[in-house]
Amino acid sequence: MGVTGIKFKEPIEDYLVTIYKLESLYGEARTSQIARELGVRDGTVSKVIKHLQEHGYVRVYKYRGVRLTEKGREVAARILRNHRILEVFLHDFLGFDYYRAHELAHKMEHLPQEVIDRIYEKLGKPDICVYGPPRDGGGRVVTLDAARPGACYRIVCIIEELNKTLSKLRESGCIMSCRVMIESKGSKGLVVRVEGGGKLILSMDEAKTIGAEEVSCDGFKLKAN
Repeated sequence: MGVTGIKFKEPIEDYLVTIYKLESLYGEARTSQIARELGVRDGTVSKVIKHLQEHGYVRVYKYRGVRLTEKGREVAARILRNHRILEVFLHDFLGFDYYRAHELAHKMEHLPQEVIDRIYEKLGKPDICVYGPPRDGGGRVVTLDAARPGACYRIVCIIEELNKTLSKLRESGCIMSCRVMIESKGSKGLVVRVEGGGKLILSMDEAKTIGAEEVSCDGFKLKAN
């Protein structure tokens, strides 16, 4: 079910969830950031934002960006909850890998609420999702922006699964629980080597979305050229 009173070709919930994630990272969401995440034009975003504002789902701050109202946040939180329940179902129960579970969950998150609630009950009401804190609670989890150059880490969670960050991880050959080495770190970002995979260049904002625990570098192998 879409947001009441608004009908667009693009799912309105996607805009609210994207704003929610960007706001969590940057304090507000800018039109260009929303457009980049959703793969649409800035003009399309502006049109949707105008209607969201008219219906009380967002507030627009001149020269700063967009923030959700409490009403908008409630919708975004519900969609994120549904998405993460479906990720657990697809990964733990059906055996899809983390990235495919994320992709499929995005397509399914607008199922009737009663269906998702029934899946949640059948799964035993899990309180941890695929992209979230590690299930076993072991180790000290830090975000990669706090990682030490030269040290090795095991990726354990994606805190805010922005599409660009997930694409970078996938292209580098990193699946969840992969081991990485921090090759270099500067004020603007990090260069990360994925064990048996490729090189991953992350901005500091992207690094803040990836949770990891420090591990030994013993036997760390780089991909052969």
